[in-house]
Amino acid sequence: MNDIRKCLSYGDTLLCPRNSELEHLTDADLKVNCNGLDGVYPIINAPMDRVCSVPLINFLDKFGCPTTIHRWVKTPEEQFDFFVKCKIQNAVDCFLAVGILAKWKAWIDSLLELRKESGKSFSILVDVANGDTKSAIDTVRYIKDRAPLCKIMAGNVATKSGFRRLQEAGAEFIRVGIGGGSICSTRLATGFGIPTLTSVMDCASVRDNAAIIADGGIEHSGDICKAMAAGADMVMVGKMLAATSLAGGEQYDLEGHKYVRYSGMASKEAVDKLQSKKSAISIEGVSGLIPYTGETQEVMNNIIGNLLSAVAYYAGCRNWKEFRRSVKFLEITQQGWEESKIRVVL
Repeated sequence: MNDIRKCLSYGDTLLCPRNSELEHLTDADLKVNCNGLDGVYPIINAPMDRVCSVPLINFLDKFGCPTTIHRWVKTPEEQFDFFVKCKIQNAVDCFLAVGILAKWKAWIDSLLELRKESGKSFSILVDVANGDTKSAIDTVRYIKDRAPLCKIMAGNVATKSGFRRLQEAGAEFIRVGIGGGSICSTRLATGFGIPTLTSVMDCASVRDNAAIIADGGIEHSGDICKAMAAGADMVMVGKMLAATSLAGGEQYDLEGHKYVRYSGMASKEAVDKLQSKKSAISIEGVSGLIPYTGETQEVMNNIIGNLLSAVAYYAGCRNWKEFRRSVKFLEITQQGWEESKIRVVL
């Protein structure tokens, strides 16, 4: 029998409060500089159709966040036109998603040609469920060989060895986390996965020149802080943005409460709508309604305010580097997590 390793998720931990000598929250700088993305907030939208609306991407870009554009359109020209409509101020901060080389070679070639002809130096995201595969690694190498200056994000991976392989292939940004998304059923459907917090800690131990994008499992702004403390350079969010006003999901009013439709890109709904039907396909996501949380501007302002409170007030740090170096994790019990939750009817 294999040895069983203990792995921790965000809800299994808390960060230990520290003394702070800072007088104001604004004494902390939340912006990061990594691999050519300079002076950005470490929050990036997931490459999903309902988290990639033109208004939302425009807002995030102006707010100071890097962005992604999903790949579920009919042609590379349509994807590029979508990017142009978004009017990104700094094109390199936007990652256009593609699939693996075996199926997406012509698409990738067209995008690289459009990139060259337009002079818009957008980046590319190799977007696959398991990035620790020969096909994903070959795709990263193919793009890097043909466009050496093009920034590449790739993933997802969950292990140190998977991170190393994508890093060595030339990916500057690597999505870390498998099966942790709120609408992802990979762990239930296949039995595979690692709690994202543990994956981030593992990959941080072998990081060389690639940036870690913690992806999956983010429920609260405190989880962003935990991911950054664990070694992430940025955090990818889906549901947190999908529930806001500028997202692409349909809105519903049910008995006086607002809800938004949110779908995993491997859900049956998305597969039927966006992918070619096959005799056998793995359904590894769900589709459903999530509570509407309000105006995107207000939600993002609240997130940034919470992050400033964490970094400056509770950790006494001036930036994320100090935060990662100084903050200690605590493992808590289930009762400790229950105590952490709001316990009144809202």
